[in-house]
Amino acid sequence: MFKQTRLKIVIAIIALLVCIFAGSITAICGVGYSAANKRSFELLNDYTENYQLTPSDFTGDENPGGEDGDSSEKPNETPVFRLSTFYSVALDDNGNVLKIENSGELYNDSELSLKAKEILAEENRKTEGKDGGLVYVVSDKGSYTLVAFKDVTVFNDVIKIFVKIAVTFGCATLLVLCVVSFFVARSIVKPLEDSYKKQKQFVSDAGHELKTPLSAINVNADMLAREIGDNKWLSNIQYENARMNELVQQLLILARMEKISMPKEKLDFSRLTAGEVLPLESVAYEKNITIKTEIEEALFVYGNSAQLKQLVSILLDNAVQYSTGNEVSLTVSKERRSVRLTVINDGKALEPGHKRNIFERFYRVDDSHDNSDGHYGLGLAIAKAIVTAHDGKIGVDCFDGKVCFTVTLPSVK
Repeated sequence: MFKQTRLKIVIAIIALLVCIFAGSITAICGVGYSAANKRSFELLNDYTENYQLTPSDFTGDENPGGEDGDSSEKPNETPVFRLSTFYSVALDDNGNVLKIENSGELYNDSELSLKAKEILAEENRKTEGKDGGLVYVVSDKGSYTLVAFKDVTVFNDVIKIFVKIAVTFGCATLLVLCVVSFFVARSIVKPLEDSYKKQKQFVSDAGHELKTPLSAINVNADMLAREIGDNKWLSNIQYENARMNELVQQLLILARMEKISMPKEKLDFSRLTAGEVLPLESVAYEKNITIKTEIEEALFVYGNSAQLKQLVSILLDNAVQYSTGNEVSLTVSKERRSVRLTVINDGKALEPGHKRNIFERFYRVDDSHDNSDGHYGLGLAIAKAIVTAHDGKIGVDCFDGKVCFTVTLPSVK
């Protein structure tokens, strides 16, 4: 139980750290990328606003090149602007290239011309966008259209390197924090574990100590009954002593199961369950209840026979005791790699709080503290302890006016 608690704490801590780390990296990269893109388009817009063709450029030549009339000259260039790499293609209304400005070495004039024509030929043409390692702006200059590009290859590489370094560093940090969180979880759980061990030891010791006086009371009450015969007050003593003895026995069963691992063997769970139904049929008959069984044959589990018999008995007895109808249904079936035991009885739906706590010690669904029915809220706690000891699961559900307890145990061939 405490191992699972420690594991849950570690998982919770790591999950929180992963969320914080992933969120931080995403936010940083997202904001940085957005800001850089915005700045790139601002620089491109400055470039296009100041771009002008000279009369000699309207010759229809696809040349290019740009030494005549340095159209990229800016009166107020910033260092960032000077360090940026720009490309531009000016085209007339017929799609003919008027001039190409190529200040870099990654693309030749033909590639830039082709990119510009493809952008202008798009059905839903955008005024700005991204094409690989370039961002572009389309500007209508009146007598011609300018497609300006800015190279963002270096920035993209920087972002990739940053992400790789951040992820690598983050994974290493998370690994270290995982080890640290294990020790933190152990220090958090240890006081609870120590307290729980002391509680179990107290229950075990108290149960053993109570057995002797209870036996003495029972013997003395029997001897007194032989001398004075029937007596109302003596009968009450014997009855309450028997109830107290039953409670002590249940407490000792719980303490023993949590402390000692019982021997296990391969068992025919189908046959074991059928054998436990028979003794309870007479009890159910007295309450005018029929136990309906549907047991698939030859389903085997690895477990302790006495404990599994007690498990079936507890669930059936609970169903008979609290049923509001005339029928209790018990089913044993195969479900993938497990054996499924289902016990269903008529009854009012359990509230969520009852469902969560119904397998806790001394918990009773009704608010009454009258235990005259011989139930002390330990039966289902014992059932859960048995299922846990057999690496199984137990749960309760309500539907259509019925209460359903379900147990799944690992099956063996």
